[in-house]
Amino acid sequence: MPDHEGRTIHGRTITVQTGFSTGQMIFAVLGGAVAGTVAGLLLAPRSGAQTRAWWRSLSDQAKERMAGLPEALREASAAAVEAFDEATANGGPPHPRARSTPPPTRT
Repeated sequence: MPDHEGRTIHGRTITVQTGFSTGQMIFAVLGGAVAGTVAGLLLAPRSGAQTRAWWRSLSDQAKERMAGLPEALREASAAAVEAFDEATANGGPPHPRARSTPPPTRT
C-alpha cells in the first residue's frame, strides 16, 4: 500500500496512507456476503412463512445430526486408545480393521 509524504507541520511530518489493508478487504468481502444473503432471503420467491419453515427444518436437521456427535466422539476416542495400545504392545503400527459401523451418508 503506497504511502505519500505530506507536509511538515509543527515539526511533525504527516503521512497519508492510501488503499485498503488486508483486514479491511476481508471485512468488506464478508460484509458483502452477508448483505447479499440478506437481500437474497428478502427477495426470495417464497413467502416469509415458507422461508422460516425451511430454516426451522434446516435447524432441526442440524440438531439431529449434532445429537449423535458426543457418542461418535466417545467411540472414536476409544478406538484410538485401543489402536495406540495395540501399536505400543506390538512395537509397530496396528493392522487396519474393518469398520464396525458404516460411515454416515449425506443427504
